[in-house]
Amino acid sequence: MIVGLGGGIASGKTEASTYLQEQYQFNMIDTDVLAREVVMPGQKAYQEIVSHFGNGILLADGSLDRSKLRELIFSDVAEKTWLESVTHPAIRSLMQEKIKAAPKNAVTLLVSPLLYESEQYKLCYRNILIIAPVKIRTQRAVSRDSSSVDIVNSIINQQMPDEQKLEIADFIITNDSTITAFHHKLDAIAQTLLELAKS
Repeated sequence: MIVGLGGGIASGKTEASTYLQEQYQFNMIDTDVLAREVVMPGQKAYQEIVSHFGNGILLADGSLDRSKLRELIFSDVAEKTWLESVTHPAIRSLMQEKIKAAPKNAVTLLVSPLLYESEQYKLCYRNILIIAPVKIRTQRAVSRDSSSVDIVNSIINQQMPDEQKLEIADFIITNDSTITAFHHKLDAIAQTLLELAKS
């Protein structure tokens, strides 16, 4: 049973997926991990990105400087569109391979920041949406990623508004309080999913 887990930047997706994996042994397909895999040195997408942006986009070890790349694409819509045209098909192909290989009698989380934007939610039996006020998400992202407020706001503005996602999601969690409260909300959803998996 594939269950989508989505939400905007710094909404709490990583905390939620880690908790559900550790507490309930849910399997996990994380598109952020897949996104790193498809741009590793030697991969086709990596070669195309380096050819396009030049060696200045690389770290000393030859891997992509993801922070620099993020700043480039979120300050230039055309570059963002180009990068997505290279990486998204590769990520989707790898994601579909992982979905086919997922255990049949267990819950598998498909964790994706673009679950709703890229219509990946259509591949899932149920979908979870994590939301939080923009002010809280901005503070979290700036603290976590050492990004500027402008970069974070640019990312938020380019993502689908929560209001649209609310119309699609089956389960909605507001993550604006304590970690304990967040975990309690996840527990309730996990129990429901486990019951659905049995039926």
